[in-house]
Amino acid sequence: MSQGLFNVASLALGRVLNRERIVWGLFGDYALSFLGRPGPPFVCIECLVLCRRTEIIQMFNDEMDFRLAQSNPDGYVEFCWSDNVNRIGELKIKVFCAISTVTAPRWPPIPVKFPMKTTSCSIEGFPPGNNRIRILSPIHLFKGRIRDVVVGNRPRDLLDIKFFVTRCGVDIKERAHEVNLTWVGLALRKHGWSRDEFKDVDINIELAEQLTENTNLLNIDASEAKDVIHSLLC
Repeated sequence: MSQGLFNVASLALGRVLNRERIVWGLFGDYALSFLGRPGPPFVCIECLVLCRRTEIIQMFNDEMDFRLAQSNPDGYVEFCWSDNVNRIGELKIKVFCAISTVTAPRWPPIPVKFPMKTTSCSIEGFPPGNNRIRILSPIHLFKGRIRDVVVGNRPRDLLDIKFFVTRCGVDIKERAHEVNLTWVGLALRKHGWSRDEFKDVDINIELAEQLTENTNLLNIDASEAKDVIHSLLC
């Protein structure tokens, strides 16, 4: 699918969330394109919101272009979007809800209040005032990519760590204390060459390695939506 279609869908998503006064930000491959990172064709739009899963389902219930495709009690909602009457070429949108009463096995409940920051980005070709989306700040995107390195096998994720350090190193250094050292330690266990990148943004890799020296990488479940949310924010 073309980026133009993704742009239309992300603006439609943002209009609903802004109308309902929801704090939100995009992440993943599509969001990274707004930081200047070239990449493969996008698969879906990924969005983090500060509200509950049931609230998201309700607010999109009457939106004709959005069709509920999947709802996970762990805080994950998937919609299919299309502005075509016949719904040809539907685009997938994944919404991760940070406020939840469900606790993942390895993580404590995510608090309602935490320092989630976003950046406003404009999309060319749309009228001013109706052409802005929000993406998560570089520190959140960086933390999310560290998790992707641990649970996935995409070479692109490894390159993104280098991209963040080169492009957003100053911003990440300022909030390096927010990086979850458990995920860093696991990333180092899997790909030791990333030590220099983490050092460049003042992350304590020695402590990260100590925290995870007895952790079995095979026990990490990539399917848990709660892990996605936790890696972005905690």
